[in-house]
Amino acid sequence: MADHDFTGRLVIADGKLLGVRVLTDARSTVWFDAGMQAVQQHTDSLLPGTVNIVSVAPRAESKWVLVRLYSDIEPSA
Repeated sequence: MADHDFTGRLVIADGKLLGVRVLTDARSTVWFDAGMQAVQQHTDSLLPGTVNIVSVAPRAESKWVLVRLYSDIEPSA
């Protein structure tokens, strides 16, 4: 990907490739899975002004995601 450093971290759950983590001026995830794209968009709409890294459980039966957020003026939470 032009202008991106591949960090080597694939996002996989239940053997399915959901996305890939990339690094530009901030960390982000390129989601291949439409459901995870929607989760990311919803998370970003609820938490504007921060970098929101969504992590999934390794098994699909989990209905939860973990969100780590940060910005240039806010520490990671």
